[in-house]
Amino acid sequence: GSVIAVLEEDYRIEQISEALAGPGYLLPSEASAQAQQSRTKLSLSTAGMPYADFEPDLEPGKEDLKAYYEENKQRYEIPERVKASYVLFPSERYADQVTEPTDAELREHFAANRATFVAEYEKANPPAEPEADSEESGEESEDPEKPIVTFDDVRDAVLKSVQAERAALAANEAAQAFAFQLYRDEIKLDSATFNQLLNKLDLSLTEIEPYTETGARQRALSPDMLESAFALTGNRYYSDAYELNDGFAVLIYKGRIAPVIPPFDEVAAEVTADYKTAEKRR
Repeated sequence: GSVIAVLEEDYRIEQISEALAGPGYLLPSEASAQAQQSRTKLSLSTAGMPYADFEPDLEPGKEDLKAYYEENKQRYEIPERVKASYVLFPSERYADQVTEPTDAELREHFAANRATFVAEYEKANPPAEPEADSEESGEESEDPEKPIVTFDDVRDAVLKSVQAERAALAANEAAQAFAFQLYRDEIKLDSATFNQLLNKLDLSLTEIEPYTETGARQRALSPDMLESAFALTGNRYYSDAYELNDGFAVLIYKGRIAPVIPPFDEVAAEVTADYKTAEKRR
């Protein structure tokens, strides 16, 4: 009874609403609003400023900087670093110990590296400039035939090159022999035997500023040698021989420095720069 009557009433209301919602059944105010909206044209413009040119006047106080530092401490953590030194075997030390190359060996070396020697010779001996009289008269001077660089022209350079290669080879062999003796005799780092060996071979340790694994590629020394330290331990504290600009070297591992977060005062300048950058981006 009553439920059916309510449903019938809802149905009639829905049908009336659908009929009124169709075209031609808008109130005058609704029709006017729709017409106005359809005819409205909008003009948009934007204003911008390059981020790099935006320089806000920021003078943060020390308390603001310290609060920023406390919230972002992990950003300033210094990763684990390695402490190490290296023993250098300079090639020049072995220059007087290498055998004198024969003429046949020099010619073989020249043939194998001819392009390099020819380029260096031509750079050091550029062709003569054309004579001024020929240029003024307008006559075209024939290009002189390019001379052929012979072995005799560069013999001294070839000799120096062979001697340098042999000296470097001797330095490499000395560095490898040093590392092998440390292994064979089980010599401990900083022991009396270790120091005696350095003195006997007239060698010394060159300290390396502690560095991170990612920082190894940013140093002037061999990156491969520096990275090898992260695979070394207290027992195997010496690396293989690595080539440097002036010879070969063996790295000596001395320990690690655990990750550390420096105090605010040590990174105040970096914190200030980061704080200003963060505020600029707000």
